[in-house]
Amino acid sequence: MGQGREIVELAKNRGVVAAVGHSERCNPVVQAMKRLEISPRFIESTRISPYPFRSTDIGVVLDVMIHDIDIILSLAASKVEKVDAVGIGVIDPEKEDICNARISFENGCIANVTASRLALKTERKVRVFSRQAYLSLDYFGKTGTIIKADTDNIELINKIRQLKKGGTFDLFKTDWTKLVHYEKLQIDDKEPLRLEQESFLKAVADKKLKPEVSAEEGLAALQCAEMILDCVKKHKWD
Repeated sequence: MGQGREIVELAKNRGVVAAVGHSERCNPVVQAMKRLEISPRFIESTRISPYPFRSTDIGVVLDVMIHDIDIILSLAASKVEKVDAVGIGVIDPEKEDICNARISFENGCIANVTASRLALKTERKVRVFSRQAYLSLDYFGKTGTIIKADTDNIELINKIRQLKKGGTFDLFKTDWTKLVHYEKLQIDDKEPLRLEQESFLKAVADKKLKPEVSAEEGLAALQCAEMILDCVKKHKWD
């Protein structure tokens, strides 16, 4: 943590661009979600895989969950208010292999994030609930679905409310197909590492711009991860 703060301060004092390699933020799915400009109220993220036999010197939080923490912080756009977490180490009791955390933000947004490196399959998914839309996204498969309000379903919802209020609502005469409007998320299949490097070079060339993940954002993700790890230690399994 101290080294992270030192990097941030050095970059500020020297007037240089410092970027963090959270390449998942450059995943085309995340980029497509970013363009929607939604204000999430609840985020559910899952990142699981079989044991990778790498990064055995750290637990699953700093190994892979850190990427989801970074994305969640960018979506919530608010300070972390509270963290609750539980985790367990199986391969090494001192390093968590499975962890679940609930992050509450000052603006009311709540995120539930799960990471495991002891699963039987690989899955990287996130679901986002907001007033503007509901999103179901697959980072690994690079696909996404949006369910949102449009003229037809808003009118139908208002009609149902009026009928129920008047006591004349008939469940079987309602066209439920109009209640939900969904579409596939438009995703540009670009290489995340290329986008990450291009973002960094643009920030270097134009100091008014910032890299996709700045040093300050990287530090914020690390601070949140440390809060999760502290909570895991407090609730350590016997």
